[in-house]
Amino acid sequence: MEYYFVAVLMMEYINLVTTLESGLYVYGSGFYKNFAEDLNGNIYACGYATGIRKSNYEGNSWVYVNTPTEADSIESIKLDSQKIFIGDLNSGVFITENEGLNWNAISTGLKIKTLIA
Repeated sequence: MEYYFVAVLMMEYINLVTTLESGLYVYGSGFYKNFAEDLNGNIYACGYATGIRKSNYEGNSWVYVNTPTEADSIESIKLDSQKIFIGDLNSGVFITENEGLNWNAISTGLKIKTLIA
């Protein structure tokens, strides 16, 4: 399934037009190249040195999701029910069960490029 969306970030005055296949570039924020969608239709985007953003309005608006302080190079994101898994290039794999309020390291020191869930 191919997704198309337009996002307008009012605080930054940035217009975004992209597809999930090509990635999401936010001027001044970086390139979001990995995406995941939960059962409620929320879209999560992450990329190297960009953190995680979430859209619950089909890509029309985005908010930052809290990330672990040691996760500065998030390359992968996967969702499983109410859990979010992220893979960080330098810090390993982390999990949250409350949409990023709290994160737990489930492996540390591993260089992660891709998560398979």
